[in-house]
Amino acid sequence: MDENYTFSELCGTIPDCNLKMMKIRAVWIDDSFVASGFGMLTTLHLEDCMLHSALLEDFDPFSKFSCLNKLVMAHCMYHGRIKISGSQLLSLELDGMACSDMEISAPRLKSLSLLQELEYLQFTKLSVPSIDHVDIRATDMNFFLEEDEECVRKSLISLFQNLKNAVFLSLGHYTVKVLSDMSEFLEQQPSPFTRLNSVIMVTDSVPYTVINYFLKETAA
Repeated sequence: MDENYTFSELCGTIPDCNLKMMKIRAVWIDDSFVASGFGMLTTLHLEDCMLHSALLEDFDPFSKFSCLNKLVMAHCMYHGRIKISGSQLLSLELDGMACSDMEISAPRLKSLSLLQELEYLQFTKLSVPSIDHVDIRATDMNFFLEEDEECVRKSLISLFQNLKNAVFLSLGHYTVKVLSDMSEFLEQQPSPFTRLNSVIMVTDSVPYTVINYFLKETAA
């Protein structure tokens, strides 16, 4: 779909609610989405969508999509706290998702891809105990003040701790650059990763301390 509808209006254009796959672009996603009846969806792609809920502190738009196993959210925006939960969710991709208060709870999630500005790599809660494959490609912030460094350090360390069960990890160029700039800090940190088999870093060079941070517990 590629029209500027609200989700309620969009539902009226779809004759069959038993769809398995859906891609929605530039639609206003509201509370009607949760009660839409598209519970048979297994794959959902949202792009350039504005999300809105009367429950600003407790919006869980995918809670009733019990069959959903792949979710992509690209360049979507939400003002408030959003929860991404899914008992059957296996793959999640967040690309330019503008939301500063996000919870992810997906007990079966295997693959997580994050193409986000650094400020949006912070999660209120991130529970993905079954995670295997992780791809993190941080994008440059519009501004980066010296006082932001401590916040960036804490958010990245917290992110990695919550992804400790990963087997495969891929880090984009800017992510590696940020980690390289904090290599002395990483040297003092224990690695949360104990199952890593493969680490890919898209860069020309990387300090040994950065590599060691990810692999030292695995090597032990």
